Amino acid sequence: LVDSLTYTLNPLRMGDYMLWMNRLAVGIQKLCATTGSDNEAYALREIIFTQSIAPWITRSLSSTKWDPVANGETGLGIYEALLNCACESFPEAESEENGILKDTITNEVVNNAVLPKLLRAVSRWRPEMDRARQRIDNPLHLWILPWLPHIADDATLATLLADVRRNSKKTLSFLGKSVSDD
Repeated sequence: LVDSLTYTLNPLRMGDYMLWMNRLAVGIQKLCATTGSDNEAYALREIIFTQSIAPWITRSLSSTKWDPVANGETGLGIYEALLNCACESFPEAESEENGILKDTITNEVVNNAVLPKLLRAVSRWRPEMDRARQRIDNPLHLWILPWLPHIADDATLATLLADVRRNSKKTLSFLGKSVSDD
C-alpha cells in the first residue's frame, strides 16, 4: 500500500515535505491503532519505515535529481522530516524503540545515499571566486556542516573530514594566489 502511494511521488518536489510527513505520521498512527497490541503496532511501523519509506527517500536522494551542493537544505529537510515522522507515527513507543528506528533510518538514508554523494562532491569541489565581493561563492561549510551531526560512522566521518581539510588547504592556496594577483 505504502509503496503504491510513494511510487510516483518524488519527495524532492513535494514543496512542504514537513506537512506531507506529518500527514504520513497521522496515517501510520491510525494504521497502528488497528493492531491488537503495542508490539504489533511497533512491528508494523518498523516494517513501513524500513521497507517502504526510508528506501523511497534513499532512492530520491541517490538520484541525479538531488545535489548536496546545490540543494543540500532540501535533502536535509526531508531527512529530518522523516526522522520526525518516524517518532510521531507511534507516540506510545519507548524512546529506546524510537532510537532504534532512527538509527535504522539513518543507516539507510545517510550511509547509503547522502554520504556517497557528499564524498563525491567534496572530492570534485573547486572554489569559485566572486571577485566583486572577494569571497568564495560555493564554500564547503554551507553544505557539509549541516550533515555532520547525522554521520554516525567514525571511519566515514574521518574520510570526509580529511577530504574537507585537503580541499580547505587548496582553497587557502587559491585565495592566496587570487588576492596576490589583484
